[in-house]
Amino acid sequence: MAKDRQPRDVTDEAVIERFFARDEQAIRDIEQKYGVYLRRLSYRILHDREDCEECVNDTCLALWNAIPPARPASLGAFVTAVARRIAVEKYRTRTRQKRVPSELTVSLDELFESETADTAVEDEAASAELAALLSEFVRGLPARDRYIFISRWYETCPVSDIASELSVTPSAVYKATDRIRADLKAYLERNGVYL
Repeated sequence: MAKDRQPRDVTDEAVIERFFARDEQAIRDIEQKYGVYLRRLSYRILHDREDCEECVNDTCLALWNAIPPARPASLGAFVTAVARRIAVEKYRTRTRQKRVPSELTVSLDELFESETADTAVEDEAASAELAALLSEFVRGLPARDRYIFISRWYETCPVSDIASELSVTPSAVYKATDRIRADLKAYLERNGVYL
């Protein structure tokens, strides 16, 4: 029985091929390979288990609709981007109605040291330029700093979790984030972007 196989043994390329074949097993593979990670990522943003489950379901539906035609080079990164976009949109919808505590708010305010980080770049061209610059900056970071950057500001991990993962103190992570943030600000300013 195909359901008895461990999807963790299935490669990402095999999962993508199942999407292209419109095989519903691809959805089950995503759930079993990435489900725990998706719930954790969503919870860091939303702090609500029901909303997290909804985000996982919405992510699976979005993946079903996106693959094909998309053929992601990295399924894990693609899944993360889709899930994060869905969770952030749900967070924005909820915060229009009421104040919701979120690691996302803390991490974005911390990164840009501004409460208006969402409105700092208004048009799509500038957003695309900023995204390209951020990507270039992150690729140029040493591996440890890249891990801290992605964990803190993309996956919205709490500092304590990052410190535990790296076997360092939270203070060391805070120092690293301060340095990375200062380097990012200088990098963006050298490229004509002022936030």
